[in-house]
Amino acid sequence: MNTRNQFTDRLMPILMDCLILLLVLALLVTFLLFLRPRAGLLPDTDLLYTVRFPLVRAEYTEDIHTGNAVMDAVGKRQIGEVVSFSVSPAVTETYDRTTGKIRPERYPGYVTLVLRIRAKARHTEEGFSLSGLTLHRGTSLPLRLPNFVGTGTCTDTQILTEP
Repeated sequence: MNTRNQFTDRLMPILMDCLILLLVLALLVTFLLFLRPRAGLLPDTDLLYTVRFPLVRAEYTEDIHTGNAVMDAVGKRQIGEVVSFSVSPAVTETYDRTTGKIRPERYPGYVTLVLRIRAKARHTEEGFSLSGLTLHRGTSLPLRLPNFVGTGTCTDTQILTEP
């Protein structure tokens, strides 16, 4: 009986070490298979996205041209090229005290600028990745063009080519 206790006393630490190693191995496999960040689900695709700048002084839009390179104003990375743009009078909502309603009113000296930008992007679970910048509808984008800097909102994304 004494020998049996010595055998279990020697065997128990080895079994505990094996259990700990199996637990660590299971956690490692779980991390590698399920929890790791995914680089991208699809290869790069051609993406056309629209960015809207609501209140821009009219003179700032005069030097914007089709073909201008678009840069991320914070990361200083190129994230596309201007395909088309449109300028319309800026409209704000004002409160009319006589009727008690909110009505649209033109904002003098300002315009709404809409840029359509073409870029190579990677489709991910969060949206699209443009040189490390995550893009989806509603994303606020600080952009830099050769003669314009501003922060707009992405209003539309369209995949041009399927991989």
